[in-house]
Amino acid sequence: MDLNPTFYQYWANLGDAYRWVPDGADKAREAFARAVPLVQNLLKRSSSDPDLQTQLALYLAKQGERASAEKALRQWETFQNKSPASHFRALLIHEILGDGRRP
Repeated sequence: MDLNPTFYQYWANLGDAYRWVPDGADKAREAFARAVPLVQNLLKRSSSDPDLQTQLALYLAKQGERASAEKALRQWETFQNKSPASHFRALLIHEILGDGRRP
């Protein structure tokens, strides 16, 4: 079975796996760096999708891109219809960034 290399979730899952491997931090950042533009392309077509927006912010946070993650999260905060899953990811983002805020 071939996996679709343009599906952001595969890259994000790979990044999460590398985060738990000794000396995997660089590979994790690379995987998240592959996921980010894929999510950004989807957001161009669906700019008010709260789930995609928080996935983008989460991948940026896991990559260590604090300012970009915060910007993506601020954009999500302007959305009217937020899903429960997006609220959960927002909480994870705040925890990763270590800012102590809660959505």
